[in-house]
Amino acid sequence: MDPTSNLARIYRFLEKKEVKKTTTEKSDSESVPAPVNLTAEEKAKLKKEEERIRKIVANLIKKQKKQQAMGIVRGRDQAKPWGQEAQVKVGSRLIQLLIETAYLQPPANQFGDGGPPDIYPAFKHTLKTLSADGPNGRRRYGVIECDPMIQKGLEKTARHMVIPYMPMLVPPNSWTGYDKGAYLFLPSYVMRIHGAKQQRDAVKRAPKNQLDPVFEALNTLGATKWRVNKSVLSVIDQIWANGGRLADLVDRDDLPLPEEPDTEDEAEIRKWKWKVKNVKKENNERHSQRCDIELKLA
Repeated sequence: MDPTSNLARIYRFLEKKEVKKTTTEKSDSESVPAPVNLTAEEKAKLKKEEERIRKIVANLIKKQKKQQAMGIVRGRDQAKPWGQEAQVKVGSRLIQLLIETAYLQPPANQFGDGGPPDIYPAFKHTLKTLSADGPNGRRRYGVIECDPMIQKGLEKTARHMVIPYMPMLVPPNSWTGYDKGAYLFLPSYVMRIHGAKQQRDAVKRAPKNQLDPVFEALNTLGATKWRVNKSVLSVIDQIWANGGRLADLVDRDDLPLPEEPDTEDEAEIRKWKWKVKNVKKENNERHSQRCDIELKLA
């Protein structure tokens, strides 16, 4: 089950204030029903127990122990997992809300003639055409593009992002199965499948004697102690502060876009467009690498 669906179940469980009475028809999201014909004293005890469980779940959420909280909720909530269709609908709606509500205001030095500053969308939905081999030739698809100001802001704030999967300071759990090992509380998987269910099933069906050498190697790596080489880190920090470009560090500046030629020659214009396309591609790659370096140096 995906994390969003899990959180929805947890918060729905926390929002329930009263013990629901048993009905002949139970909805998919109904909690485990209370027995019928309870005395007032038994109902009070049951309600008190429900409140105690909610407090435990709430405390686990505050401590970021979502897996443990979900384990408790799963035993007391009969909601069915979200299907792929529901996940797509929720994701589409969230993206729509983001596009409709996220706006940017230009910096103060870019204001116009003393009037109120203009605001413009931070994200926009556009259509692009992709050339593809085959009878169909070209294919149009939708993309969500962010404003260049957002990209620049991401580079500066990347090291302040909260990343759950960080190097561990204590020995990890030993690997014993496809999803059993490594992190103590976070979900961990022995192999990245990128959504390929067949690959996941193949790993789960693999004989244990075939996977044992893999698990043993991963356990050996996980048990290897590590520490940050502060001398090397200080040198890397200094190089990065001076603009990168050394020791395989990416340049912190983008390449300038080539100027449009003052000509009507179609061949020259095509060359210019290709140059612009290549420069934009290079700048996008640099942006990605800069964010990666910022995260690693955080």
